[in-house]
Amino acid sequence: MTDSNAGWEPEPKSAPIEVSEDSSEPGFSTVPLIVGPGGRCIRGCGVEGKGDALRLSTEEQRKLQHQKMHAQHHGHESMRMEMVLILIATLVVAQIVLVKWKQRHCRSYNLVTLLQMWVVPLYFTIKLYWWRFLSMWGTLSVSTSYIIVRATRKPLSGRTPWLVYKWFLLIYKLSYAIGIVGYLAIMLTVFGFNLFFQ
Repeated sequence: MTDSNAGWEPEPKSAPIEVSEDSSEPGFSTVPLIVGPGGRCIRGCGVEGKGDALRLSTEEQRKLQHQKMHAQHHGHESMRMEMVLILIATLVVAQIVLVKWKQRHCRSYNLVTLLQMWVVPLYFTIKLYWWRFLSMWGTLSVSTSYIIVRATRKPLSGRTPWLVYKWFLLIYKLSYAIGIVGYLAIMLTVFGFNLFFQ
């Protein structure tokens, strides 16, 4: 007579999990399930008396996990609403503070926002290893720095105002064109035109 448990290794001990019966999802059993280690059904699986010998199918385990998730997050709706209200209030207050700061201390506001717009992309570029973006950022920074140095020299060269105007006009036109192309790409993707090109 062979032993049916040959090669069986005991699993680590863990407390059985009981799932509450207040699930309002259609198709779920209203009988409380108690599941032991390894997904073995102890009670409420439709076959009583089998104990650890009965294993849950993958679909039953998925339903069980879904029920457990609902049981854990029961009553969180009010907390989520509070978080949304706090977020909206923070955004409104921050906007008011920024407008007041710009009205009262325009020079420091312009300096801080300029530095943030210049340094924050550098931080994320290095953190996420976007080397192509870093090279473009570096090229743009060096070129703009050269223009600024030329514009702040005394005496001012006669060609410098033309150079400053042309440089920032070029940056404006490039930004405008890239924005339009990006917007069109997003809209074409939303309407499914990207599927034509696989």
